[in-house]
Amino acid sequence: MAGLLYYVPNRKHATLADLGELGLAYAFEGDCTPRGTRGPDGADGVILADCRRVESIGHYADRQQWQQIPGNPAGAWVGRYTDQPTLPEDLQRLESLPGHMVRLADGREWLVPVARGWAEQGGEAVWYVALPQTMKLDENGTTWVQGDVLDRYGPLWQLACRWWDFRFGSAAEDDCEGAQRGMDFAACADAAVAALAVNYRLSAIEVSLLGLLADGIPPQILMAVVDWPTMENFLERKKKQEAQEAETSAAGD
Repeated sequence: MAGLLYYVPNRKHATLADLGELGLAYAFEGDCTPRGTRGPDGADGVILADCRRVESIGHYADRQQWQQIPGNPAGAWVGRYTDQPTLPEDLQRLESLPGHMVRLADGREWLVPVARGWAEQGGEAVWYVALPQTMKLDENGTTWVQGDVLDRYGPLWQLACRWWDFRFGSAAEDDCEGAQRGMDFAACADAAVAALAVNYRLSAIEVSLLGLLADGIPPQILMAVVDWPTMENFLERKKKQEAQEAETSAAGD
């Protein structure tokens, strides 16, 4: 177990109920164990961790790496143990969306959720909304139909649509320069982090601290979000089928 630790200076105690005002609500689910101690800044404060994933909650300078969280309202820090790797399961949310495993820069497989999926119908690939959606009555109020994507997954859906348009839509084809401005290096990295954060308790600072991104990885994450591995598999099978049909036809001639 090697989950992450969070240090809040000038505070003796904190609970799950306090995490919103501390800017750390995203980092905990179900358990938040506090320990008052001196922190990485040399001041007194409280270190928070999930005791199910962190054996020793405290500040141990010779075994840890800490980084202050930019813009955090409480001046919080995030830390990790350097002698124990933080694994995907240490940060995985209690409820995760299905998707594709992508190998990140730490050499481990992380589950990237699919937002815009592909399914085969009548020998063709058809895209669909792969995220949980609301149910609502139709205009007549008599029949249940699918509604919008659940609010908490709305940003992921928008991200998927933006990436698809950038790579394959009219923006990429007709206005490449504008599309590049829309998804530059930083925007691509931010989008990849947002996708990971759906299934894992992390933000950009945690991704940076753990060294999860490297050149070429953000696009891999975003291609998984739009279910490109499934599309690649479909195209490969279709190519083989067409080749077999061509061979059969040639043999018949």
